Amino acid sequence: MKPFYTSILIKIFITLHFSLFTFLTSQSQNFRSPIDIPLKLAAHFGDIRPNHYHAGLDIETEQKEGLNVYAVADGYVSRIKVAANGYGNALYITHPNGYTSVYGHLQRYTDNISAYLKKNQYEKESFEIDLFPTPDLFPVKKGDVVAFSGNTGDSGGPHVHFEIRDTKTEEPVNPLLFGFDIPDHEPPVIFSLKAYPQYHSGFINNKSSPQKFTVISKNKNSYQVAENSVINVHGNIGFSVEGYDMEDGNDQHFVLNSLELLLDGKPQFIATINRFNFDEKRCVNAHVDYEEMKKTGEQFLKLFREPNDRFSAYKGSGSGVLDIQDTLLHYIKIVAKDVAGNISELNFKIKNNPDVIIPFVGMKTKHDTKVFPYQIPNNYETNDVKITFPEGTLYDTLFFNYSTTKVTSKYYSSIHHIHTIYTPINTAINLSVKCNNIPVKYEEKALIVHLDSKGNASAIKSSYKDGWVSGNPGVLGDFAVMIDTIPPVITLMNNMGNELEYKFKITDNLSGIKSVRATINGKWILLVEDGKTQTYTCHFENAQQYHHGEFLLEAIDNKGNKAIYQTKQH
Repeated sequence: MKPFYTSILIKIFITLHFSLFTFLTSQSQNFRSPIDIPLKLAAHFGDIRPNHYHAGLDIETEQKEGLNVYAVADGYVSRIKVAANGYGNALYITHPNGYTSVYGHLQRYTDNISAYLKKNQYEKESFEIDLFPTPDLFPVKKGDVVAFSGNTGDSGGPHVHFEIRDTKTEEPVNPLLFGFDIPDHEPPVIFSLKAYPQYHSGFINNKSSPQKFTVISKNKNSYQVAENSVINVHGNIGFSVEGYDMEDGNDQHFVLNSLELLLDGKPQFIATINRFNFDEKRCVNAHVDYEEMKKTGEQFLKLFREPNDRFSAYKGSGSGVLDIQDTLLHYIKIVAKDVAGNISELNFKIKNNPDVIIPFVGMKTKHDTKVFPYQIPNNYETNDVKITFPEGTLYDTLFFNYSTTKVTSKYYSSIHHIHTIYTPINTAINLSVKCNNIPVKYEEKALIVHLDSKGNASAIKSSYKDGWVSGNPGVLGDFAVMIDTIPPVITLMNNMGNELEYKFKITDNLSGIKSVRATINGKWILLVEDGKTQTYTCHFENAQQYHHGEFLLEAIDNKGNKAIYQTKQH
């Protein structure tokens, strides 16, 4: 390349690098910490969760609730969302720099926000609520207290869930890109490698099944395959690694933020999880080795793209699938990098073994196996079951297996074995199951259940029509029809006269709670719901209301079974 053009390219690179640095620095100057104690994280952006990526940071609060939560920059409260599950009490603040900050699992809000919330809950007669105040209603300045830390929603302990989202697209962005003070000089750790034959035609060390390789550390950030030998390959292959990231003085393990695969020094695949769209959340099931995670809990992250995995965090045009045609020695490098810039490398060698004979793909199928191409909708139907895989459901072509087991009790259908629970899907399937011997009076109580390996049943939202029960499960596996005729169980947990509250635990045996409603003297009263403990708490305004009010509580499950708790004190 001529010196003139080289000089131009260098200037462009420096300009882009400086622009990015200036941008991130300017953003970090706009954001302060959402709490006052030193930041210590319990979870990172992009950590693997069931069916989704973690969309923010989990900030520890020293196992305490009630710490001040601050607006990280000027802006206005743009959303107040309250739910029994998920983020619990959540607050959204929109900032003029194009970002929105999100605070979850809050104990409570400041008095002015709480009053606005309660007013709307009573107007709508609903604990769960999603409000969008106008910009002039709750303006905030950087450093204003807006809420208090808690443990609401699906929180495993007191902490603040903190996000930064692109206001325009609502996409979450990794908060660690914005310069928060979290010291990190620890390089990522890699401790296992896995190799996969692809498209039912590859081989690893002459085997047609995935193979694991132990990894050893040469020094703090350099790794090699323990055997230190050449991995023989043939046909299409892919790789994944298991490892974690760490921070200074923190023993928590976090997701590997960025992974790159190089073949003889040339990039083949890059996955960097610093931003994503919520519509892509289930792509986590294709990025991770889903079967391995289900069976062992180990999280191997793939360095190749499944054919129908459309996750936007993958960079470059390559799929990461390698097909070595020659018999030369080739060098593989896998680079793991965190947001702070710490890098670790895994190096090993591969070589094509041309003596392996690739069998015809059709030989792998059985007489009861159907080929479901991932590019199109797929259907399977018998006299007792109807199954539809909508377009986009599968990440790869599926050699679909189906069988049944006939049962004589407990279930009102055969048990339908729909492929295997270890195969991930991107969208729900349509499933209809033929019923057996359901009494007419119980037809509307019928529902599809998913059965785990121990036979435990999880309800699928279902409807009955003309002898069939239909639903949309988001997993594959074993399914059957049951009926739910048992109402929820309401248990009063306390009735201390000086507490001015009732606290109930409400459980259901199968279909799940659909609604809970309480009234005092015929008027709706707020129940504070906690999904993880299945508790509902009613706070009375005064002793007169508590001691002399007629209290009525109704709990209804998803099949219309109702339970009532009623008391009248004088």
